[in-house]
Amino acid sequence: HNGRYFYVERDLPAGSEIFLSYGHCNRDDVHRNPSWTSTMPMTDDYHEAAEVTRSLWQTVRQKATPDGQSTLFTKQSQKLIDETKAGTKNVFAKDLIPSSPPELMQ
Repeated sequence: HNGRYFYVERDLPAGSEIFLSYGHCNRDDVHRNPSWTSTMPMTDDYHEAAEVTRSLWQTVRQKATPDGQSTLFTKQSQKLIDETKAGTKNVFAKDLIPSSPPELMQ
């Protein structure tokens, strides 16, 4: 792609997704990062979103009605999700946090 060659260490089934690092993983490294990196989540953003989501799941499990199919559970969970997202200052992490009870339960 654009004069770059990529090699894999195993056979890949058709339709597989390939992930690679562009080498720009630290938002604080503004002198080395190209300008386009300011619009994409970085490694730390994913770590923060994972921690917030883990904490959110624990809170939902403790505070919401245990019947995962009930309307009350959905309303209680959605309220906790909305409050969590509103309190998350990192916009990249905020976008990675589940937005609904079904997303959170996955």
